[in-house]
Amino acid sequence: AMSVRWSNGVTGSSICSDLADPCEAAGVESRRRFLSWRLLGYSIGCLFVTLGFSVMSIGLWSDMGCQAECLRLLQQNSHYSWHLALVVVAVLLVLYVLDFFMPTHLSGRCFALADSNAILGRGLFAVAVLASVSWLYLRARAYPTLPLVLTALFGPVSVVLLRRVTMPVVPNHPQSFASVKGLQDRIALIKLLTWEDKDEKNFYMAATGAFAVSGLAC
Repeated sequence: AMSVRWSNGVTGSSICSDLADPCEAAGVESRRRFLSWRLLGYSIGCLFVTLGFSVMSIGLWSDMGCQAECLRLLQQNSHYSWHLALVVVAVLLVLYVLDFFMPTHLSGRCFALADSNAILGRGLFAVAVLASVSWLYLRARAYPTLPLVLTALFGPVSVVLLRRVTMPVVPNHPQSFASVKGLQDRIALIKLLTWEDKDEKNFYMAATGAFAVSGLAC
């Protein structure tokens, strides 16, 4: 799907150009055609994600696949689960002490250690998340159905991440532009917000259809 991005924080007389019609900004003449292409891209992406994890769940954790081998492997290595649990606790404790989750020194920011570089903190947080998921998988000896539940949950989580990646970037506080005087500025703002609502509706329509197809197919 095509993506459209607008600059943030622009005020003054240039607001009309920065809140331009998304179809015009992308060089597409027809608004309906532009939204249709994005809907098609959303449908393909959501269907790929949902079907992929559904097939993975069947292949790994059902009798038709390699359930016995996978469960045996996880259960044989279950003693590593407590090592992973210690890693998770240690990393989260360090991030909490460093005020990573809601930093008071960074107004309006979250999940960041510093204003200039957020890679370190988020990298450590990603390690904690990965270790948590691995710990849950290695608990298969006590909870044999837990790996199946986790794999199935990856589908909805991946759809949310897909929306995060593909959603258009609009001004951080579009309502603040409402105070700008001028008919053209207000029309541009209305077009932007209307297009964003239609794009969001298209994505969730595609996601709903993808889950329905995956449920029927698998």
